[in-house]
Amino acid sequence: MLVASDLGFTAGEHVYLGVNLFPSTTWGNFSYSTGDDRDDDARDAYQSLLLISLSVSQDTTYSNFVQQTKKLSAAKYGFVYAPNDEVDVITAHFYDSIIYYASMIRDLAEDDSPSFSGAALALLKQSFNFTSPINGPVTMSADGDRQSAYTIKNFNPISGQFERTT
Repeated sequence: MLVASDLGFTAGEHVYLGVNLFPSTTWGNFSYSTGDDRDDDARDAYQSLLLISLSVSQDTTYSNFVQQTKKLSAAKYGFVYAPNDEVDVITAHFYDSIIYYASMIRDLAEDDSPSFSGAALALLKQSFNFTSPINGPVTMSADGDRQSAYTIKNFNPISGQFERTT
């Protein structure tokens, strides 16, 4: 962004897109501040940057999941999250994949399916939708791929943070 600023490309005529699907210290973050003499220039340039990320549920169920994940990570595995680090949204998606699989198995069992074969699961997963206890309704494509929702965030120069656009 500093190079774009130096070239005069952050004066409002250009927009830059950044992909930050997994915002965390583990995967990197978009911060204008590095503690050098160009932080103010970077802060100004970041006003031309939009971040695209996976949407994260904003309800208390997701917040409880995050707190439980942090607690169990420390207790069972000795992994302690940094004070400002969040649980990777992909962790919740892995959890959802277990719910997805279990929901399909349940449906096969309820339908008195003669087989729990891979072929039966493959047929069932086409457009199979379910409700995640963490993320709410989850929609799958005809190929069985999750239809993800994305959030676009813009930089607030006052707070120095990226915030959801409305």
